[in-house]
Amino acid sequence: MSTLNVATVNATTALNTAAINGGQLAGFRNKIINGNFNIWQRATSFTGLTTTYTRLADRFAWFQGGSGTAVVDVTQSTDVPTMSEAGVYAPYSLYIDVTTADASIAAGDLAGIQYLVEGYDSAPFGFGQAGASEITLSFWVKATKTGTYCVSFLNSAENRSYVAEYTISSSATWEKKTITLTADTTGTWLYTNGRGCVVNFMLACGSTYQISNETWTGSQGYGTSSQVNALDSNSNDFRLALIQLEIGDTATPFEQRGIGTELVLCERYYEKSYKLTTAPAVIGAWPSGATQGNAQHFPANPTRNFSCCVSFKTRKRSSPSIVTYSHTTTGACIGHLFGSSFTSLTLNVNDAGETYFSGEPSSATGYNEILFGWTATAEL
Repeated sequence: MSTLNVATVNATTALNTAAINGGQLAGFRNKIINGNFNIWQRATSFTGLTTTYTRLADRFAWFQGGSGTAVVDVTQSTDVPTMSEAGVYAPYSLYIDVTTADASIAAGDLAGIQYLVEGYDSAPFGFGQAGASEITLSFWVKATKTGTYCVSFLNSAENRSYVAEYTISSSATWEKKTITLTADTTGTWLYTNGRGCVVNFMLACGSTYQISNETWTGSQGYGTSSQVNALDSNSNDFRLALIQLEIGDTATPFEQRGIGTELVLCERYYEKSYKLTTAPAVIGAWPSGATQGNAQHFPANPTRNFSCCVSFKTRKRSSPSIVTYSHTTTGACIGHLFGSSFTSLTLNVNDAGETYFSGEPSSATGYNEILFGWTATAEL
């Protein structure tokens, strides 16, 4: 019987187990959750966004600061780079449509799409330590306005920042962009369940927040002086798809994780009782098919009040904030529930932990069942 010479195998195949397990071939290499925009638990359309910080597709948000007057709509879009272009399947893109233009960006104005990387996820990059790693951000973008755009990276205190420029060469054309940088070796960075790294895709940036290109700076920088004003026309559109942030100096193919895995990762920050495709606060009368499966159902004792405890499917990043919803067509929707007689009641949330929340109706006497929807938010 012949024996296998491991040394010979390693020499001839260049198999490096350490590199597979710890480098860019490792699983879960993409530190961006929902980078293919497949999961939109809150809604798939957001209209009339201005200076309010608004959560969009899971883990992404619209932010606009200063005195800017632009108004945008953000929706889930099926306009995506094709497999022949990207080499992988892209289910959706995040689509920004300017509906009210702002042709004059003031010094303190900002606007863009933000992603917050949890400290546990960004810790392998080595932010704030000697010998910090190279990291690579890759993404697909399609914009009406050509010119120079910026991506910025900041710590949680926003007193360390790095800006990288990229160019939109052709209007309304999908283009892949790759940005490689070395993680900051100074400053204070969080490595646990706080904000480890802030990533911003800028559409506009006033002079107050402009810094030099490709240089770590001890200030709050979001863009450079070359950043275009992508909000200056109602004709402007901006789309993002297939976003990946990974350790190393090379952009590997987009990591395709199963939707079940990706949903669990999203639910660490936001979970709802509703079906995945049903937005919270949809009203309908029990027991219609429109509401079954979207709410928590508890039997009640008709002679006394009762308390309930709801267990989450996924452990939260931290103790979440809870909002309950009624499914009845009478009474307020947010912060209420209803019993078998469809009378709206208030649910007082007594406690919320990483795995559960408990509550007690304002009055459940006389009801045989209680039904309510809920959301749990533990965002960074």
